[in-house]
Amino acid sequence: MSSQPVALSYRVVTLAERHPSGGYDQVMTFADGSVSYLRGGALHCEDGPAHVDPSGAETWLQNDREHRDSGPAVIFSNGVREYWLRGRRVQKSEWRKLRARPTPLRRICALAELSR
Repeated sequence: MSSQPVALSYRVVTLAERHPSGGYDQVMTFADGSVSYLRGGALHCEDGPAHVDPSGAETWLQNDREHRDSGPAVIFSNGVREYWLRGRRVQKSEWRKLRARPTPLRRICALAELSR
C-alpha cells in the first residue's frame, strides 16, 4: 500500500497595509488549524509567534529566521523551549549574555536615568 501525500488546504488573507505592531502583511490559515504570519512571503511577526500549530507549538520568526529578544523563539507543545537569535540557536545562558549587551536605546535610557 503506497501512502499518498496529504494536500494541505489553506487560505491566505493579504492586508491592505502592514499590521501596525506585528509588521506582517499576510495571514495564512491552514485546514489543520495552523496559522502563519508573513511579510513579503517570508514568515515574520514582530509582536508574537509567526507560526502557531494546532498542538500549541509556537515559533517566533523574523524574515524567515528564528528570532526572539524577549524569550524562547521556539516553544513546543510539550514545554521544551529553544532560544534563537537571528536564525542561530543559542543556549539560554548565552542568550542572557547577548541580551545583556547595551544597545543604543539602552545606552540612551541609561544616560537619561543618570541625568535625573
